[in-house]
Amino acid sequence: MDYLSNCIFIDEAALSINLRRSSGWSKKGTTPAVSVRTTRAKTYTNLGAI
Repeated sequence: MDYLSNCIFIDEAALSINLRRSSGWSKKGTTPAVSVRTTRAKTYTNLGAI
């Protein structure tokens, strides 16, 4: 089978801008106070074929 003339190569990649930091730094023995804004952005998917 000649894969260069008989096959299609497909690749998928996702892009999400909803990623936010879920942890923080604090002094030893204290609890970190982390405030993170919420987002309602869409997640996009790219699909490419050669």
